[in-house]
Amino acid sequence: MWITKKAANFFISNLTIKLQHSNYNTQIYIMKYLIVLLFLPIFSFSQIQIGQNIDGEAVGDYFGNSISLSADGTIIAIGANQNDANGTNSGQVRIYKNVSENWIQIGDDLDGPTGNSFFGRSVSISDDGNIVAISGTALDVNGDRFVQLRIFENILGVWTQIGADINNIMEQSYSNSIVRLSGDGTVLAICMPYNGLIRSGIVRIFNNISGIWTQIGSDFTANTSSPFPFDTIFSADLSKDGNRLVIKYAGYDTVNNRDALYENQSGIWTFIRGFNYNLFSSSRSLSADGRIIAFGYKGDDENLGYVRIYQQQADTWTQMGNDIEGEIMGDETGWEVSLSSDGSIIAIGAPSTSENAENSGQVRIYKFQSGNWTEVGNGINGEAEEDYLGERISLSVDGSIVAVSSPYYSSHVRVFDLTEVLSTQEETLTSFKLYPNPTKNHVTIQLETGLILEIATIYNTLGQVVLIATETTINTSKLSSGTYVIEIKTNKGKSSKKLIIE
Repeated sequence: MWITKKAANFFISNLTIKLQHSNYNTQIYIMKYLIVLLFLPIFSFSQIQIGQNIDGEAVGDYFGNSISLSADGTIIAIGANQNDANGTNSGQVRIYKNVSENWIQIGDDLDGPTGNSFFGRSVSISDDGNIVAISGTALDVNGDRFVQLRIFENILGVWTQIGADINNIMEQSYSNSIVRLSGDGTVLAICMPYNGLIRSGIVRIFNNISGIWTQIGSDFTANTSSPFPFDTIFSADLSKDGNRLVIKYAGYDTVNNRDALYENQSGIWTFIRGFNYNLFSSSRSLSADGRIIAFGYKGDDENLGYVRIYQQQADTWTQMGNDIEGEIMGDETGWEVSLSSDGSIIAIGAPSTSENAENSGQVRIYKFQSGNWTEVGNGINGEAEEDYLGERISLSVDGSIVAVSSPYYSSHVRVFDLTEVLSTQEETLTSFKLYPNPTKNHVTIQLETGLILEIATIYNTLGQVVLIATETTINTSKLSSGTYVIEIKTNKGKSSKKLIIE
């Protein structure tokens, strides 16, 4: 569950009981106070929405198909690659700033040059929010489509292009192009992934030298620069300092699915190591220095999705804490991941979660503490059927602000403040599991070794207590269908999760 910051302030302001001479008035104020108290068990685990929903122009624009936050989370770039402002599917990008809890657009719309430009397929903004890179497409003289990249700088409220267009010819790669900026906006990575052809995909890195985007090193191509033979390129990510790059290569069997880490050493991209998995990694995110890497494996109907994080200490790479597993088969946990700069906080998307509605989606936040990844707050749910919330996520540098998008049915972006849920560490324990969830007649609480359940309390959406239990298996047969919050208290702290009763 989430609340807006304005709503939170309203409830807090009503906590003061104003005793009146009249018994009637006294009762009224006490009732208001008690209602607030009923909400507090849920609010204490809730992230707070910042400002209003940021809406696209129309459903079908895919507003939010790409999002990128500035370092402090006050500026956001949002792509709508099928907006029709300059022709069918010309695409559009808008940049907003948080001004007194309202998202106000900075400058004019950045529209694609022509129809079918799909401008805004990928966006990336610098730490200060003043430079934004945007990928789209264009046509050459023969009518063939290729990836086109434009970079803009905010100069006195006007988005002014830096340098010339960066045109990268690769047949049919335009639909999935990926762009990443370094924190200072001077280094740029563009990935033109697998396009259905054998050993396809290209990654190029550029540096802004006096307004001219100059390539650093050679192309990464599947058939020449890959350290793994016969692979294709699917995706890439760049560290904030611009010195480390991870590229997703995939072969034609489960043995050849790998991510490769490179480092810029005196202008030469040098292979550091590979990460080999049986499952296809669907997402990846690096810490600012590239020494912590998160990989998401979204799984399928027969496999739980999960996220695994690695850390480099000296020359040794080791797994950082536990695997973060999905809650339900087919929820596609790990579709998208986003790390804070220090790698201690991660946002994870599960776009096929159906807690609110079929495929409404969910984003969960985890913090690394005491050697494990602990879920904080409640999952952020999509608001409607087929929202697929969690396909796009962006964290601020310190992990205290997260942006999530619903580019399909709802076609809007929401931004949340995580400060409260991240700061209540004394109230938080390593995440527990509920199964089955959704459920009908019973639910079982699975705790980690060393934890002892003291009490479990189930609240409805009004914050009212509907069930209290002291056993790990709880009879829920008398609960009506709907969404609940179960809060558990153990010998080492408290935590909560959503519970769905069918």
